[in-house]
Amino acid sequence: MSIKAYVKQVKQCMLMIQYFVFLLFREGPATTGAAPGTTGTATENRDGTVAPPGPIQTPAELWQRPGESR
Repeated sequence: MSIKAYVKQVKQCMLMIQYFVFLLFREGPATTGAAPGTTGTATENRDGTVAPPGPIQTPAELWQRPGESR
C-alpha cells in the first residue's frame, strides 16, 4: 500500500470517528431523558400534561372520598 492510499484511509477513519463522537455527545431527547415533543421539566408528565398546583397527595388521601375525614 502506498503512503498516499494509507493517508487517505487514515483521514476517512478520522472522519468516521469524529462523526460517531458527535452522535455520542449530541444534545437531544435521547440524552436528556425527555420524551419527544416535551420540555422535560419536573412538573410535566410523559404525555405532556402538567400536574395541578398544590401539595402532592398520599395514596391514603387519594382513596379518601370527598367530605370524609379520618
